[in-house]
Formats: sequence, C-alpha cells, structure tokens
Amino acid sequence: MRLKKNNKNDELLSLPMLNKRIYSLLGIAASGRFISSGEFMTEQAVKAGQANYVIVASDASENTKKKFRNMCEYYHVPIAFFGDKDSLGHAIGKEFRASLSINNEGICKKIGGYLEKTQTVDAEDISANDETLSSADSMEGK
Repeated sequence: MRLKKNNKNDELLSLPMLNKRIYSLLGIAASGRFISSGEFMTEQAVKAGQANYVIVASDASENTKKKFRNMCEYYHVPIAFFGDKDSLGHAIGKEFRASLSINNEGICKKIGGYLEKTQTVDAEDISANDETLSSADSMEGK
C-alpha cells in the first residue's frame, strides 16, 4: 500500500484514508445541499453552470461515462471517475447513484484535491507494478 504525504499537516495518507475523507466530504456537502445526484439532476446542474465538479461511479455503464465525459468537456467542468454506485449513494444518504455534481466551490476544491491524490496514488501503484513485471521479465531472459 502506497502512502501519500499531505503537505499541510505532514501526515501520511493511505488510499483507504483518502477515500474515507472523500466520502465524508461528500456527506457534508449533501447535508449542506451542495450536491445534485442522479443522472438527470447532474446533467441539469452541468448545463445550468451550477456544477463545479462531477463524479461518476467507476462501475457506471460505458454509455454513462461517455455521456458525462463529453458533457463535462464541452461545458469545461472537471470530472472524476471514483468509487462505486453503492458507496457514492451511501455517502450522500441516498440509494445507489451513478453520478453526482458538487455545486459549491470550496468543497469542490477540497474534494478535487483528494481525488487528484487518489489518482496519483493509483498511477504510482500501476507504474510500480509495471516496473516489477518488466524487471521480472528481464530476469527470465537471462
């Protein structure tokens, strides 16, 4: 498990801890009514210019992912693919949700920062695995 250093508090954050913080912030945003959830409401928020960030569940259908990826690119809204439908819904106090938008700039910056860290940690894990595999392949060749 890779650890990511948090510059502000100088603490090491593991991937599960980053995920937990993201879900907690989503719950806080939902209680403050800064979340539009569900495909229809998320789409409305993006098109109305209210959405500051869109999160789509990783286990959403490819059609849903493509729809939101294209829409967010057109309207210049950042998008992340994170979690699963059940976890996203549970975090905001609803049933499963494939997509949601964050409609508050302050919470959006905080959640966006954590989402970038999770993607950085995932990328480091993937590159570490690739290096391990390539070094194992080179060892077999000798």
